[in-house]
Amino acid sequence: MCGGAPFSSREAYRQLHAHLTDDSTTPIWHSRLPHRIRVFAWLLAKNRLNTRALLARKTIIDDSTCLRCPSTEEDRHHLFI
Repeated sequence: MCGGAPFSSREAYRQLHAHLTDDSTTPIWHSRLPHRIRVFAWLLAKNRLNTRALLARKTIIDDSTCLRCPSTEEDRHHLFI
């Protein structure tokens, strides 16, 4: 390396993935909540919960409507708001 710091795989990884960081979930991982709650909050924030809408989009089930109120689609907003 010309006049710079010695090679570090950690720094190389950080430089290569700098554009991929998403600061919206950082507070979740730095909270003092139990791990399972942090994982659940991360899944909710990333829209990765297995709602009927997501399962229908993945063609695991055929119908994405809510079982309790069949006039709406069961997505994360419908479940929690």
